[in-house]
Amino acid sequence: MQKRKAITTAEVGAIIGRSPQYVRVAMQHGVLHIGECFKNKSSYCYDIVPALLAEREGITVEELDRRLESLRA
Repeated sequence: MQKRKAITTAEVGAIIGRSPQYVRVAMQHGVLHIGECFKNKSSYCYDIVPALLAEREGITVEELDRRLESLRA
């Protein structure tokens, strides 16, 4: 089984048509339910769940993987 690379807020922004800042702030405020947001001492960490992002966009996880692959190329 191949380990999946973490999805960044920039990649989410490109997929949903919003800025990375929108993604970060929306996750911090609990408005964008695509994973979890954790606050460290002075910064945040974002754990984006592929299945939740795909569901939000109305696509399969496989289609999400294809879109991510295209963005990362």
